[in-house]
Amino acid sequence: MPASSPVAEARGKAWRRRALSIPVVVIGLSLMLATLPLWVVTGFAIDRSSDGRRSVLPSLAFLTGYLAHELVGVVVCGVFTLWRCFDRGEGATERDFARHFALQQWWSRGLLRWAEASFGLRLRVIDPDDLSRPMILMLRHASIADTLIAGEFVSRPHGIHLRHILKRELRVDPCLDIVGERLPNYFVDRESDDPARESAGVARLLADIGPREGVLIYPEGTRFSEQKRDKVIAHLEKRGESERAEQARRFENVLPPRRGGSIALLQANPGLDVVFCAHYGFDGAGSLAGLLSGVLRKRTIDIGFRRVPFDQVPRSPEAQAEWLEAEWRRIDAWVGRRKAAG
Repeated sequence: MPASSPVAEARGKAWRRRALSIPVVVIGLSLMLATLPLWVVTGFAIDRSSDGRRSVLPSLAFLTGYLAHELVGVVVCGVFTLWRCFDRGEGATERDFARHFALQQWWSRGLLRWAEASFGLRLRVIDPDDLSRPMILMLRHASIADTLIAGEFVSRPHGIHLRHILKRELRVDPCLDIVGERLPNYFVDRESDDPARESAGVARLLADIGPREGVLIYPEGTRFSEQKRDKVIAHLEKRGESERAEQARRFENVLPPRRGGSIALLQANPGLDVVFCAHYGFDGAGSLAGLLSGVLRKRTIDIGFRRVPFDQVPRSPEAQAEWLEAEWRRIDAWVGRRKAAG
């Protein structure tokens, strides 16, 4: 029998993955709605008895809203699939892209508004910069919620279509899996035995970048926590990179940036400015336990942007690595000042 093509194998994996993830969303949302009176009363009682130190009711409300957004997104993707069968004329690809981008924006903005309502969040940009032009956006990562920042403050108000670099594990989210595949994004395998292939996949996002597009990357590769920082340091020491391990120890509020994907983007950059996004307030909410702890209740999220013109970005990979480390130390200090200010 002839071997199946890589495309056919990928499609088969996608169907199997979604055959599990979509029912999980449907069943999860059905259970949340069926037990609504129970978890509202129970969550309220737990939160009340903890004098506001816990956040069970807001977290369960947010989870319900998240599952609802997921289900609507998947259903709309199904409608778009049928739409493709009838929309085959000139410009069909561009129209399909626009539909999925609009869905992505609805999902992101709706989920952010639901988070604000559930937890009483307030987001404010305290260090603005020019976000109206194409960019490589490098965003600090501390929580699942900070993934919504780019859509709210870059894509929606300025019409910049961001291509995302996402970790492959996020494919368990069915809406993100489907829409992420239909838009020009890249799901990176952080544990790949072929790092060069992953870096090339990241760099390809810039190959045909349009005049109203950009690329978003999380240089840390995962959400910050002190435990993860210690793990990174131990990994660097095990590999004999004592100098980088010592540099990583100096970071207090962020993880040291991974060089592979970020340097691949900078090397392939056709002329885009680099924009750094720092934020403080989502810290501690990088897991379900963090959400339940009440850390997000009535919190103000401070956000800052800083644009670096293309001609100020170093050209060699070695100089870019040092420059990126220096910029991340700047973000570390920014977060430290916000933390100290309370």
